[in-house]
Amino acid sequence: MTDQLTKLEQQIEQAGFYAFIENEPAPRSPWKERVVCASHRRSKGGYHGISFWVAACDNTWLVGCWSGVVYRMSGAAIQQFCCDFLTSTNLSGTPDDVPEELRIRYSLQAETSSES
Repeated sequence: MTDQLTKLEQQIEQAGFYAFIENEPAPRSPWKERVVCASHRRSKGGYHGISFWVAACDNTWLVGCWSGVVYRMSGAAIQQFCCDFLTSTNLSGTPDDVPEELRIRYSLQAETSSES
């Protein structure tokens, strides 16, 4: 799992964004590690702008917003999804939800039993 997440982290950074692996799951969470993605980094530390997390779980991906909204995504397009989300022009600041256009394009399914 870590190799898969490390590869995703590197791909996101190579695309000009910021990412790090977090391995402190929430209680009752189905994931053990996740990649936190952000569009901008503050000069004195920390991140801002568009940010969210992704985790591999049961041969699919979980995509979560900090509001607690979580989706399940199947397929191998997770890196492209992350870059598309990070460059969403209709967002300002940290989004409460994935834009509808991306939910449709990537066939995201609402996940009701996960915790962020």
